[in-house]
Amino acid sequence: MMPAGEIAQPARPLTPLTAQAANTGRPVAAYTAERIDGTPAVLACLAALEHNSSALAFQRLAWLKPLYESLARDLGATALAISVKDAQTDELAVVMPLVLTRQDRLTVASWASLGVSDYGAPLLGPKAPASERDAQAMWASVKRALKGSDLVQLSNMPREIDGRPNP
Repeated sequence: MMPAGEIAQPARPLTPLTAQAANTGRPVAAYTAERIDGTPAVLACLAALEHNSSALAFQRLAWLKPLYESLARDLGATALAISVKDAQTDELAVVMPLVLTRQDRLTVASWASLGVSDYGAPLLGPKAPASERDAQAMWASVKRALKGSDLVQLSNMPREIDGRPNP
């Protein structure tokens, strides 16, 4: 039992990344993130990665093309992707297929799901973060690229993508 006045902290679940997060003595990876706006540009980015990334069915072009071109348009959502690369090698780390929507007075960035996809996740490239420290560094670059969004809402994320840890 906890002493009165203390707030319980939730136990942090063990994920593939936290299991690998021991300090290995190597420096934390550095990432750059690019914001890609609009359906044509987002679809071109995804098409270029179609066969060179790890992804779920809901992050593949066959699913996202009609979602962006029809459903997003009908719901007033805007296509957006964040492409993250290793800052030293310029190799792909992840691409996050997203949408921007308005909820009351907030601009909300979320997975390109719009309520019809079971899972939201990034496409993983060869330099996707493999440790918690690297994932935190990647997320810092993603937040900078999402400037102008009031809320980032990422849900229904699997622990692994194609057998790889989801950062």
